[in-house]
Amino acid sequence: ENEYIHHKVNLSILYLKQGNYQKALAYLNELLPEVENTTIKPFEALLYNNYAWISILTNELEAADNYSEMAYSLDTKNQYIRGTRGAVLVWAKKYTVAIPLLQKNLNFNVRDEVTFSAAMHLAVAYNYTNQAAKATPLLNFVNANYHYESLTFEYQDLYNRIMAKINAQVATAV
Repeated sequence: ENEYIHHKVNLSILYLKQGNYQKALAYLNELLPEVENTTIKPFEALLYNNYAWISILTNELEAADNYSEMAYSLDTKNQYIRGTRGAVLVWAKKYTVAIPLLQKNLNFNVRDEVTFSAAMHLAVAYNYTNQAAKATPLLNFVNANYHYESLTFEYQDLYNRIMAKINAQVATAV
């Protein structure tokens, strides 16, 4: 049965990376009602986190907030869960609460999706809390280390949305 769960979670992640968010959610929706099942229980925080992340990408911010809060309450040490919680807080405009969570995920020595997401979301949080000088080096780091074409659809989508948010903020500040 664990193999079945892994299969569903992996398919969900595959569809997420391809930008097929509805199909990714469909696989998670098959597992969520059974979360109290003893075989699924160990994956509870991961399921909630994945659901929250997809909810960010589909602009379902209330669902993202609820699921990321549940995931984070179950596991505060997991960098993916912490990063999702921080990202949700940025989209919810709770920048000062998001910043410390995202700072924990920022590691300039590691070029992975955790650092990418942390840097991008921190740039937004800094811009919206009058700390633009801290945002610029983060965006420079992202642009120097992550080539847009090599990002998965999910992260291209995130990059586009975050840059639009930053550009909108900069335009209103001028």
